[in-house]
Amino acid sequence: MGQPNDLTVKLKVTEALSKDVGRAYARMGPEDLEKLQVTIGDLLEVAGKRKTVCKAMPAYKELRGRSRVQLDGISRENAGAGIDDCVQVRKITCRGAERVVLTPVNITPSDRDLQYIGSLLDGLPVLEGDRIRATLFGSRSADFKVDGLTPRGPVLINPTTILVIGRTTFQEAPRVVSYEDIGGLKPQLQRIREMIELPLRYPEL
Repeated sequence: MGQPNDLTVKLKVTEALSKDVGRAYARMGPEDLEKLQVTIGDLLEVAGKRKTVCKAMPAYKELRGRSRVQLDGISRENAGAGIDDCVQVRKITCRGAERVVLTPVNITPSDRDLQYIGSLLDGLPVLEGDRIRATLFGSRSADFKVDGLTPRGPVLINPTTILVIGRTTFQEAPRVVSYEDIGGLKPQLQRIREMIELPLRYPEL
């Protein structure tokens, strides 16, 4: 993993593919990776209204050369950015996480689930305040808020990280559904966005 630098690029956010949900990937064109002097797997700070951390990955061919970054709904929420918003992206480094406090958002995992969740989160970069997701057996997923980190700052969850489940008083609630959660409907979703979402966010259009 290379050293951080002062290089920054401004990119417009677009939705990710369903298979990237929960993986904290920031997919961008090779020209933008080159501008940032990053290679695949390097860590990035993505800043909209707030900051989050992602792993650098290459964009798919149809989005290259368009100054776009593909972020899933979780990373968009963590960065405080929506579809077609602009974010600032720069290279950073992360220390290994010694201890992470996770507060359940939708389900409280069992002790058996917790060990499995630890393996699912291995290699995930996080910041305090982030929402993260672990997909359990079948299609069941567990969402958590990162409520404490040792050391502080951006860290990388690893096999030695101690995961602590914080107390919560939530009632079972439906998780937030993003575009990536609905697979195989890209043309229909694009029309929905054009008819509903974009006029609401950009009334001047």
